[in-house]
Parts: sequence; C-alpha cells; structure tokens
Amino acid sequence: MQIITKNAGGEADDYYDVLEAGFAEGATDSDLVMMFQRELSAGTWEGDPNTDDYFSNSYCITLRLGETVYGGLEQVAFFGNHGTFSFLEGAAQVLGTGRQVVVDFQVSERNLWEF
Repeated sequence: MQIITKNAGGEADDYYDVLEAGFAEGATDSDLVMMFQRELSAGTWEGDPNTDDYFSNSYCITLRLGETVYGGLEQVAFFGNHGTFSFLEGAAQVLGTGRQVVVDFQVSERNLWEF
C-alpha cells in the first residue's frame, strides 16, 4: 500500500502517560489514519508476548475504523520524507494494509520530526 499524507505528528502526554504518533491520508472517514501508542513510563519491552507487561511495554497500532493490534510492526525505515512501515503477516491481516505501507509525508519538517 502506498499513500500520501499531509497530516502527521506526535506528542508525549505526561498526564495520560502515553507516547503517541500518527499520520492521516486525508480528512474523510474513508482515508487511512494510523496511530501508534505506547505507555510513556514503561521500560523497554524485551520482545516476549507472553509477559504480563506486553501491552504497556509494546505499542498499539490503531486505524480510524477501529482495527487495532498490539505489536506486529517489524521495521520502520525513513529516507527523507518517505517512510516504509513493514508489518508481520498477522498484524497486516488485522489492519488490512498489506505487509508494507509506504508513506510520502508531505508535511512540514517540524511535523515530521514530531512524528
């Protein structure tokens, strides 16, 4: 899947103890919106999905229509303002995005940095 996004950003919210970043393809309900969330105060997750801290120390990926997975992001690579998000097969099936989402971030340098 390839998209162009004109909306992106992120923030660390101390009150809700969450680190959140996301991007949106456009402004309508039919457009792709992808949000990444992680507990801000959690330590580094060691990669074992059977541990009790999986949900706080991993990350949550949510799409606008409610599709949600915990973990499943295999790799993120940036070259300039282009990002490639590679997902494990199970996460890609739940999200309905395919194994790779290639994003052309047509946003300000600040918004890309915040993301």
